[in-house]
Amino acid sequence: MARPLRIEFDGVFYHVTSRGNAREPIFITDTNRIVFLDKKESALIARLITPLVSWSK
Repeated sequence: MARPLRIEFDGVFYHVTSRGNAREPIFITDTNRIVFLDKKESALIARLITPLVSWSK
């Protein structure tokens, strides 16, 4: 069963994470991880309504 949708508020900070089922790794190689993070970063910056405070690869 999926969790309920998160309520979003203006002007607050959100911590975004990614991980596999049962906390298993979601990337097989570092190349896969880097490509995913590059695409995620581009998508985040393109769609941001609020400023991006911190980004870590």
